[in-house]
Amino acid sequence: MRYRLITPALLLLFVTGSPALFAQTNQKTFPDYEDIKPKYGELVDHPAGRKSAYSIRFDPFSYPADSVIYYLNGNRYRNVRKAKRELGQKGVVVEGFSNKKEAGAAKRVISIQYSVKPGQASI
Repeated sequence: MRYRLITPALLLLFVTGSPALFAQTNQKTFPDYEDIKPKYGELVDHPAGRKSAYSIRFDPFSYPADSVIYYLNGNRYRNVRKAKRELGQKGVVVEGFSNKKEAGAAKRVISIQYSVKPGQASI
């Protein structure tokens, strides 16, 4: 009789207690953000010569050629090739631009302000 009660009790103890004996409760299998983050805040890499960490990509020449009027430093250009050549000079730095569609007009007006670095030869 004694063995009849002890055997199921041991079996029940083995089934319910064995996962606790073999489980890895204190070890993490995969690091979370707290484990991999830097001590002193996030690191931001700034490219040399830049003041900001982002840049804007704008292609003013992606519009159909006859639907745009370009103003480069106040000079009017209707020909896309001439405008590209003007901006394609060595040492050109774009300082600002605007992209507007005039109300009631069929053409788009793109104004670009730029400067040429000193000592750079123009075409």
